[in-house]
Amino acid sequence: MDPAETVIARLAVAAAGLLLLACGGAAPASPPPPTREPPAEEPEAGPDLAELRPPGCRLAVRAEPAQRVPHTLRYQAGPLELRFAAATVEPGQERHVAEVYLEELAAEAPGEISHQPFVLGGAEGLQITIRAPGKRVRALTLWRDGAISRLIVVHHPRDAGSAERVIESLRFDPTIPLDPEAALEVAVDEVEGLPLLPVSTEQMYFREAGEPGTFPSPRATMDVAYLRFGEERPDQRERGRLLGRRFRGIPMGTPTVEVIEGAHFGGFAMQALTHADGTQLALLGAYLELPDGALLVRASVAANRADEWTPRFVALIRSLRQASSLP
Repeated sequence: MDPAETVIARLAVAAAGLLLLACGGAAPASPPPPTREPPAEEPEAGPDLAELRPPGCRLAVRAEPAQRVPHTLRYQAGPLELRFAAATVEPGQERHVAEVYLEELAAEAPGEISHQPFVLGGAEGLQITIRAPGKRVRALTLWRDGAISRLIVVHHPRDAGSAERVIESLRFDPTIPLDPEAALEVAVDEVEGLPLLPVSTEQMYFREAGEPGTFPSPRATMDVAYLRFGEERPDQRERGRLLGRRFRGIPMGTPTVEVIEGAHFGGFAMQALTHADGTQLALLGAYLELPDGALLVRASVAANRADEWTPRFVALIRSLRQASSLP
């Protein structure tokens, strides 16, 4: 990453003495005061910067005091919006994941795109800039040994200097373990046979031992994602659509729906059946409403194992809660 060139102003102050020569007359009783240059103006102080190390992440920057968006690794730091994300992937797949990030970002923020590779502390990286009227998006993805992390800086063109200072301060430590609970500010109880895998800051992944394959899988698997609401809270029909999008592309019969009661978050759950690779699978989904968004849950397991695993799925869903509620 090439840092932006800076211009340092140098002010040279020269002191000149005044020499008076008396020609044919007496010298004045006292010399006039020496000429003085006006004092140099002090440069305007920039904003105070502090370390920002998002919880459960591998990145750190120096930025203006930042306010976190609940249940996300998004921050408002002065005029800048900062977004952090991290994941663990198979070594050798990092560049492919970085290119997927690029495609997703281009779809989200259309504009003139430029990108270039860079290196930071021995880690490979891809830097992307998207220029749109009144908006700039800078995205930096870094990876090493299967650890991949991303910083996105969104700002107005006039704040390019502030964005560059944040980017120049970026640090990446691929050895830091990810913590999905800290990243999402959501705690969950341990469920036998369904551990939480520390592989992402954007979703919680729970997997039965063994290779689960892609969702849906005959091996027990569950994902939990957070969706922040827009300007309006979704009505009952929209809530169903939001959960349904988590199962997009999966053919299923008419689901059964029931209200979730007695849990930390209110909401509803659905169950349905589907087929994948000739195997009948049981699907379970849940919509849990939070003050500014919702947790969207999806789970799957072979239908002939549903009696064993559905109670575990339900127990996990009912245990989801605000991390701050922990003792």
